[in-house]
Amino acid sequence: MIIRRVALRNYRRFAEVELECPENIIGIIGRNGAGKTTLVEAIGWALYGNVITRTGKGDIRSQFAGESETCSVELEFEYGGEEYRILRQLRGKNAVAEAAIYRAGEAAPDAVQERGVNEYVEQLLRLDYRSFYASVFARQRELAALSAMPPEERRKSIARLINIDRIDKARERVLADRNGKNRYIEGMRSALIDPDLLEQRIADAMTESLQLDEAMAREAEAVTRHELGLGEARAVMERLAGLRSAWQEHQNRILGWQASRKEQLAALQRSREELKLIAAAEEELETLSGTLQGLTAARSEKERLDGEELRQVQRAGLLEQISQNGEIVSAGRGRIGAARNRRAGLQALAEERAALLRREEELEKSLSEARELQQHWKSEGAAAGKAGTETRTRKEQIEKLGPDGECPTCTQKLSGHYPLVLVELEEKLAALRLAWQTAVKNLETAEKSVAEQELALRTLRREKESLLRRITADTEAAADLERMEEELAAAEKRLAELEQTLAGLGEVIYDRETHLQARARLAELEAMQRRADQLTERASRRGQVAAEIGRTERMTGELTRMEEQELALQAALGYEESDFQAADAAVKAAMSTMIEAQKSHASAREAAARSRAVEENLQAQKEEQEKKRQEIAKTADEIRYLDALDLYLKKFRVDLAGRIRPLLARRASELLGLTTRGRYTRLELDEEYQISLYDGPRSFPLGRFSGGEQDLANLCLRVAISQILAERSGGAPINFIVLDEIFGSQDEERKSLILDALVQLSSQFRQIFMITHVESIRDNMQVIVEVGLVDEQRSEVRML
Repeated sequence: MIIRRVALRNYRRFAEVELECPENIIGIIGRNGAGKTTLVEAIGWALYGNVITRTGKGDIRSQFAGESETCSVELEFEYGGEEYRILRQLRGKNAVAEAAIYRAGEAAPDAVQERGVNEYVEQLLRLDYRSFYASVFARQRELAALSAMPPEERRKSIARLINIDRIDKARERVLADRNGKNRYIEGMRSALIDPDLLEQRIADAMTESLQLDEAMAREAEAVTRHELGLGEARAVMERLAGLRSAWQEHQNRILGWQASRKEQLAALQRSREELKLIAAAEEELETLSGTLQGLTAARSEKERLDGEELRQVQRAGLLEQISQNGEIVSAGRGRIGAARNRRAGLQALAEERAALLRREEELEKSLSEARELQQHWKSEGAAAGKAGTETRTRKEQIEKLGPDGECPTCTQKLSGHYPLVLVELEEKLAALRLAWQTAVKNLETAEKSVAEQELALRTLRREKESLLRRITADTEAAADLERMEEELAAAEKRLAELEQTLAGLGEVIYDRETHLQARARLAELEAMQRRADQLTERASRRGQVAAEIGRTERMTGELTRMEEQELALQAALGYEESDFQAADAAVKAAMSTMIEAQKSHASAREAAARSRAVEENLQAQKEEQEKKRQEIAKTADEIRYLDALDLYLKKFRVDLAGRIRPLLARRASELLGLTTRGRYTRLELDEEYQISLYDGPRSFPLGRFSGGEQDLANLCLRVAISQILAERSGGAPINFIVLDEIFGSQDEERKSLILDALVQLSSQFRQIFMITHVESIRDNMQVIVEVGLVDEQRSEVRML
């Protein structure tokens, strides 16, 4: 695998970066914190997504980028002779992940979305993200940590790097599966029952079921007998019920005839009472007839007095209207006189207004001149004050410089001119002070004059406004004069008409007391007339009431005859209520006996069903017990297979570790010889992956050597691990490696030797990304990528 190109946009510290990556040792140089490792991390993010980054996806997008801006990394690489391109992005406020991978020359992607691209990359490289990271990235802090780790932790760490820990995890899963199956067998065995005891329970249940079936048959026979007895009792009951229904129909008709006869007797009594009232009404009507003869005369008198009352009201209304109209005419004449006087005075008011306008113009002109004078003295005072301040400042500056100082204007020494300059400046200050005082005094006089003239102008304008209101009111009054004259003429005409109407009414003679007495007498007579009308109506019903009495007497006799006939028919039925009640009691007793028999039968049936259910449950339990014994045997076989698998995995791990450890030692020894110019040529690893170096013919622990030599040995071991992982991945070779800050403890000579050794590894690592802040190695590299800070949030990249 070779990296061809990587492009970043809004990725962490980088706004826009595009790098072409040649096949060589590529130095990535810059200050700590500039973002050197971020460039290489972007390659891993493009391949595997967020699982390979050191932070959450929310921190990947640049802090200076807006929520709507896209964070992206585009990676082009060669693998197995084919070119690929991956585009991975974070979009929108919620940083939604998107990804796609393309083959060279293809418009459609081979895989899309984050999960699809991650799975495609793992299948293509045959490495998951952790194995890829271990194969490609080596850091100084990891190398130093290897030596400081306790033996067991170091063994586990290297096992993780070379993926032997996967065998350990597989063994853990095998053991967990085996333990789970053992617990399963124990639980199954605890639920088993003695088979002989179970067979005895089944036999007992079958015997009980037979006995209960026989009892259920007996109860069924009893139910049948009781059902026959109930049928016979119901037949008797139905016959008596028919008689009872016919008897009740006769009884209902008898009660109906009795109620009708009672109603007719009550009606007969009411008619006889009404005849008595008719006789009394005839006597009272004869008494009232003499009094009602004066009703017509009373009505005529009352109507005459009503007319006199109406004329009296009309006369009072006319007098009121005449009084009101007289007042209107008098007021109108007064307004017309006033309006005529105002119209006559309009000319004098106009002349007075013209004089006020001329005076206002003179005052405005005088006020403008006063304001100009005020502004003049204000400017004079300000100019004198400013010049005085500048002259005082210059004088203080000269005094501070002294006779030996240089003149601020001509840059010559003051010397003998010093006292003359001070006198000149003091005289100028006195003249400016006098000018300022004069300006202030004159300004006060001008301001007083402006205030007086402004007051006079305001007073004049108030007089002008008052005069204008008077002119407006008099003009409006003069305009309304014609209308007021027309209104006065109409009011005078109306007054004359009212006086004429009053004269037409003539003299009115009206006595209110007589009018009230006439009204009372008429009301009394009209009440008597209404009473006479009611009595006449009642007396007219005498013949009708007599006819109703005869009809009611005949109807009463007919109803009596029909009642006696219905009673005879009812007696002929021969029905007795006691016989019906006895038959009803017999049916209820038979029903109760049958229900008890049915309950007994139902209880026997339920008991038989429960017994059969127990028998069936025991049979099912027997089958379940047999299945459990078979399952226990099957699981025991699986446990034996898992024990065998654990043994084989253990042997395989020991064998693999035994073969990989010497291979790691040999590859690390070769690189160590290159980087030390043959000073150290042999490196050994014990079972805990503790490093030993040969110094001459003897082997020594790594702690005997200098810190730089220890770091170098760890580096050689780490590079050897990357070589072996790349070779054993099963896919095309991974032809690049990233070394992060590996020169920390090396001197200049050793740094040069490490670079030379890495060049000799170019047959396997065609690209080596060297991340460092050591500036002295620039000259030993053909390709330099310089990362620099722009500000607190941004960095930039230059290819040198």
